[in-house]
Amino acid sequence: MGVSLEVWRARIGSFNKAGATSSSLALLHRSLASTGGTCVLSLALIDVLLLIGCIEINPGPDQPYIATCSLCRTTFHSANTYADHQSLHLTNDKNFKFPCPFCEDHFFGSVSGFLNHHYRFHFKTSRLDSAPAAPAADLFSDVLLDPDYRCSTPTCQMKCRTLKELRKHTETHIKSGFVMNCPFRQACPNNVFSKVSTFRSHCSQYHKNVATHERDIITYQVNESGSVGFSDDVEDQVELSSDSGESDDECDDNNENFFDCQTHKTQSDKASHDDVYPENSVRHHVGKFYLWLEGVLLIPATKVQLISEEIAQLCEMSHHRIKVNLKEQLMKEGIQASRAENLIDTALKRDVIWATHHKGQDVVNMCTDHMRKQFYQQRCAYLESKEISLGCNDAGKKKFAHYIPVQNTLQKMFNDPSVQQQIDASFARVSTPGIYIDYTDGSPFKKHPVSGYMNTIQLTFFQDAFEFYPLSPTAGNYKCVGFYFVLGNFHPNVRSKVDAIQLALIVKENYLKFFGQENVMKVLINEMTHLSHNGIKYKGETLPVIFNNMCGDNLGQHFIGGYLESFRSEHFCRFCEVSKRMFEKNATSVMPFRTRDEYNKIVSELQAEDNVLYQKKGIKQASVLNKIPFYHVCNGQLPCASHDILEGFGKKDFALFLRCFIQVKQWVS
Repeated sequence: MGVSLEVWRARIGSFNKAGATSSSLALLHRSLASTGGTCVLSLALIDVLLLIGCIEINPGPDQPYIATCSLCRTTFHSANTYADHQSLHLTNDKNFKFPCPFCEDHFFGSVSGFLNHHYRFHFKTSRLDSAPAAPAADLFSDVLLDPDYRCSTPTCQMKCRTLKELRKHTETHIKSGFVMNCPFRQACPNNVFSKVSTFRSHCSQYHKNVATHERDIITYQVNESGSVGFSDDVEDQVELSSDSGESDDECDDNNENFFDCQTHKTQSDKASHDDVYPENSVRHHVGKFYLWLEGVLLIPATKVQLISEEIAQLCEMSHHRIKVNLKEQLMKEGIQASRAENLIDTALKRDVIWATHHKGQDVVNMCTDHMRKQFYQQRCAYLESKEISLGCNDAGKKKFAHYIPVQNTLQKMFNDPSVQQQIDASFARVSTPGIYIDYTDGSPFKKHPVSGYMNTIQLTFFQDAFEFYPLSPTAGNYKCVGFYFVLGNFHPNVRSKVDAIQLALIVKENYLKFFGQENVMKVLINEMTHLSHNGIKYKGETLPVIFNNMCGDNLGQHFIGGYLESFRSEHFCRFCEVSKRMFEKNATSVMPFRTRDEYNKIVSELQAEDNVLYQKKGIKQASVLNKIPFYHVCNGQLPCASHDILEGFGKKDFALFLRCFIQVKQWVS
C-alpha cells in the first residue's frame, strides 16, 4: 500500500531514509527502456520524486483503523487510544462494558482483556498502530522536529527528553495499576504489561541498548474533538533532566535552598483581597495532609507514595477534561485553537496541587517520599534523632538506640503561643483545699522540694512496648520500647491527646534487655539531671525541669523499677509489700506503701558482696531512674488507667455492672 499525498509532499526535500519499493524500481526500468532520449531526463526526475515519496502504482485508498466509542461516539484511530479512552469510562462505572470494534458480540470489562483479544484476533487486519490522517508535520515530527517521547496514556501525554525517562515514567503508570504498552512500539507492538517486574525484564532482554530505539516511539495524536489527549504543539509540560543513574527520589543537588520560598517568590504569591488561598498556603496544606497521613493515621510511606501517585493521576485527568471544555468554549468565542491551547496550558501549569505532584514544576515537590521528608524537615518543627551506640552483641555487630533531646523538644514547644498559654495558666492556677481536680492538688506535688515552692516545667514520662507486625513469626525480634513525655503543665484534657505526647527514646526490646537499662537510658538520665540542676529558658526566665513520674504497663514498670517481672511470685506488687498468701487470704486488705528508705536499704543488701539472694521482697536491683534528682520509683511510678482499667479489668467489671443494671435493678431493658 502506498502513502497519502500529504505524506509524499512532506517527504520531498526532507531526505527521509525510507527506502523505495520494488514496484517503484520496476516502473523506473520500464520507463527508461520504452522512451526515447528526449524523455529520459523528465522521466528520471519524476521517478526520483516517486522514489523519495515511496509512491507505488495506483496506491488506492488508505484504510486507517477506525474505532468509535459506543457511549460518547468519539472516534479513535488506534486500538490503544480506544482502550485508554474506555479506561476513563471504567473509572466512572465499574460495571461498564465496552464492545470490540470488530466483534459485535464481544464485550469487555477491562482494558487488558480487550487488548489481549485484539492482538489475538484482529491485529493483522486492523493495522493496530496506523495513525489518523494528520498534518505532515505531526506525522513526521521525528524528521522535521526534535524527537518527542510522549507517554501513551491519553490522560497523561507527558513528554520526556530521553527514552530512559519515558521508560521510568511508564513504570509509574504500571505501579498505579495501568496496563501499559512497550514504549518501543515499532520493535514490539504486541507486548502489554501490568507488572513493573515483567516490564523491566522485557526491557532488559529486548531493549538493553535504548539508543537503538531513539526513533521507534509512537506519538499519539489527538482527534479533532480533543477527547483523547493533548495536542502535539503544546510545549513541554514537564522539564526532566537526563538520566544520570541516580535514584528518582534524589533532589537536585544544585538547588540547595529547594524549599526556600523566599528565593522563589513570584508576583502571584502576593495575595490580593480576592486571593483566598495563596499558593504558599496551598503548598502548606498539601504538606500537612501528607504529614497527617504518616504521623497521625500511621499510614506506611509506601502507601502514602501510592496516594501521591493517584493524586497526580487525578490531576492529569482533571486537567484533561478542563482543557477540552475550555478549548471548546474559547473557540466558540473566536479564539484560535493554538492560542487557546497556549492560554489553557499556561493557566493549568499554575495549579499548585498539580505542580507539587510533578517533579520540577514547583518550588515544593511532594511526588516522592524523599521530597516530602525534606518538606517536613524544612517547614515543620522537625528534630532529628541522635544515634546512641550501645555496643556489640554476641555476634560482634554494633547496635544502636535513637534519642531525641528533651531540651530541644521543649524549646521548639515553647515557641508555640498555645503552649505558652497553657504553661502560664498552670503557673497562675491556685489549688482549693479539699477539691482534687488535677495531680497538682495532691500532697506529693505540694510536698515536692521544688515544685511545691516555685514555678517549674513538669514532665510526665510514659514507656510502652509495641510490635510492628504481630502476625509475623519474627515479630519479637523487631519489638520496640518507646519512652515518651508530655508537659505536666498542660490542662488534663490536653495531656490526654496523642498530639501532645513527644518521643524521647526508642530502642528494640531485646537490646534493652541485652545491654541493660542503665546503658540504654544513660543519655536520658544525664539530660534530665542537667535540666533539673540548670533549668531551661522560658520567656527569659530559667525554670527547673522536673521529672514528675513514669507511667506504663505493669510489666514494663516492674522492669524499669527494678522489681520482679513475674506476677506469680511471692511479692508481686510494686506499691506495697503484700505477699501472695496474704492476698489470697484477704484480697481487700490494705498494706502500707513502699518507702524510699526501705527500697534503698533492700538494694544495698542485694549489692553487698556476701549477698546470695536474687531478690528480696520483690526487688531485684536498683532502678536507674532513681539517679534523677528529686525522683524515686516508690512514689514516682503511677498506675496507668489505660493499661489497668481500659485494657485490663474494666471490660469484665463493666459487663458485671451492665448485667446488674439490666437484670437485677431493671433500670434499663
